[in-house]
Amino acid sequence: MPKVAEVAIGIADAEGLDAVSMRRVAAALGYTTMSLYRYVPAKEQLIEVMADLAAGEPPAPGSGD
Repeated sequence: MPKVAEVAIGIADAEGLDAVSMRRVAAALGYTTMSLYRYVPAKEQLIEVMADLAAGEPPAPGSGD
């Protein structure tokens, strides 16, 4: 699913978050819209996955960060 989020982030970076849609992301990946729903059940979850990917991994416990 990281590729799905990466494509969605690319669309959001270029055109804003409103430009991100399941149809748009699916088309950019060469998928049908319905097939994208196998990976992400709705746009709200796609936005959550995008945020998680953009935030990166949390620091390890005790690392001082």
